[in-house]
Amino acid sequence: EDTIIEKYRYDAFHNTLMEPTLKNIRGLNQIDTVIITGTLTEVCCESTARGAYMRDYKVAFVSDATGGLSNEAQKATESVIGIFFGRVLTTNQFIEEML
Repeated sequence: EDTIIEKYRYDAFHNTLMEPTLKNIRGLNQIDTVIITGTLTEVCCESTARGAYMRDYKVAFVSDATGGLSNEAQKATESVIGIFFGRVLTTNQFIEEML
């Protein structure tokens, strides 16, 4: 019963059903946070985090559940996300907050 959103660009919101799905999946405007995991940290993950932020979603960027081309790229993206677009958390921190 998972909802699968096909994406065509780095930002999962760009020309996809992501936004209308999130706005309606649990009732109108019930989702307020987007959790970012995946690859590549500095490309798709960062683009989607920015897209979520620009649509007024809170962003939780799970640092050890994303992967970049290099440690430097990973750290640079985590810095940008943490300063401007959302919260950077480890998986353990995220799980702790969810409980």
